[in-house]
Amino acid sequence: MGTAPAGIDLGDGEAFRITAPVAAGTIEVSASTDVSQLVALNDDNTLVSFDSNNPGVSQFTDITGVEGVLLGIDTRPADGSIYGISTANNIYTIDPSSGEATYISTLDTPFEGGTISGFDFNPVADRLRLVGDNDQDFRINVDTGEVTVDGTLAFADGDANDGINPNVTAAAYTNSFDGTVSTELYDIDTLLNNLVLQNPPNDGTLETIGDLGIDFDTLGGFEIVSAVEGDNTAFAVSNTTLYSIDLETGTAKSLGEVGSINPLNLQGLTAIPEENTPTINELLDNSEIVALTDNNTLVSFDQSNPSEVNSIEVTGIDGFLLGIDTRPADGLIYSISTANNIYTIDPSNGEATYVSTLDTPFEGGTISGFDFNPAADRLRLVGDNDQDFRINVDTGEVTVDGTLAFAEGDINQDVNPNVTAAAYTNSFDGTETTQLYDIDTLLNDLVLQNPPNDGTLETIGDLGIDFDTLGGFDILSSVDGDNVAFAASNSSLYTINLGTGEAINLGEIDDSSFDNLQGLTIVSDFI
Repeated sequence: MGTAPAGIDLGDGEAFRITAPVAAGTIEVSASTDVSQLVALNDDNTLVSFDSNNPGVSQFTDITGVEGVLLGIDTRPADGSIYGISTANNIYTIDPSSGEATYISTLDTPFEGGTISGFDFNPVADRLRLVGDNDQDFRINVDTGEVTVDGTLAFADGDANDGINPNVTAAAYTNSFDGTVSTELYDIDTLLNNLVLQNPPNDGTLETIGDLGIDFDTLGGFEIVSAVEGDNTAFAVSNTTLYSIDLETGTAKSLGEVGSINPLNLQGLTAIPEENTPTINELLDNSEIVALTDNNTLVSFDQSNPSEVNSIEVTGIDGFLLGIDTRPADGLIYSISTANNIYTIDPSNGEATYVSTLDTPFEGGTISGFDFNPAADRLRLVGDNDQDFRINVDTGEVTVDGTLAFAEGDINQDVNPNVTAAAYTNSFDGTETTQLYDIDTLLNDLVLQNPPNDGTLETIGDLGIDFDTLGGFDILSSVDGDNVAFAASNSSLYTINLGTGEAINLGEIDDSSFDNLQGLTIVSDFI
């Protein structure tokens, strides 16, 4: 039995995940590894953007329209905008894509901490906290510039650092999202190299949490990313290194160097709010499966209850349909007929609309696989006759790709393939990474077509079932990179483990309205 290689984008090497269900009749998908989109402030009024999993790949944006040098940046939970404050005591919003700064207000009390300062929004009070190594402790209304001067920073009586003059240069609040009702303020003391809790924040009282375990520079940045109440992930930058910070112990762990341009003197850090995209579990809960029968009928059902189906006859077709798939670029269901015509199909009424005709005939008949490449926006059509077409559905133009054949050294090297179902991973508009999986129905194997245009097949593993020559196959994908595969054979719905090939039965599909299924696509409410 073969194993699936990592999903690799041929352009930049980015990997994606393939995810399998854990039990028959249910789909449970583990959460994706959290990746935070971060923006750091360099000491020359430059933004440095990167993600927490790969800080070495970064984008630099010059900030324009600022009087003086910026001291720090943070994202305001109330409006999602990035704010900065300058040595001229001016507050600005900053567009991270263009670097353009827009003046908002001026502090009515000057801040004298200079660049050695900490800067973060209180998400409950919607006030900006500004603290400095000179022990100033400001609470600011950024809309007006009004400053409330809070208690001078000092370690609590009885604290391990009681009697030591604090040197706080970075600050961050927990539960940093709009609408939260609770928060705590953590600071970094860069002379002691300690994480401290400012409690209560307005009093300026500091409680030592623990040693960072690193020599934290006087210039640095600190940010806490919060998904929901109580779920807080802390990041910090010092010199050119990104760290994660354990809020319970203070321990800093290196996540890598930021940027390819060194040296950097980073003195601020914030997270960019990400688009609220559905998780794979949300997609599963808000999707239905649409299957194509061999008599031009659509059958729709929920993956959790395939025995309850709705069927509708497709009208306006010349010939018989070979397969169906949802095109990520426009969210429409497309199909192709034995007359080599391409149609869109309205799943609510079955009405087919002619789009184009293939300029090269497909001769694989009904024994074929049919799926859109989401990166190239081209339709892949493969057959048990080993044809391998790449189609522009808008024009019908066909690129005839390499004849399907198993790779040299593959366990099925000398076997003539019989591919009758195909599906791409990362099946959503805008993806840059994808891989093509096929089902060989004589071998009952899951195979990887890699590269797709060459037609080279690599065996992944045995399905563990007798897959009919007529069947359907599709992959549901989240933008986080999770992929769950479904297949239909005879009257059964399966999930397919893309890592091993194993098929897991999810239940019987009510077959009272059809004889055979030969196509499958997933329609999501989010499309």
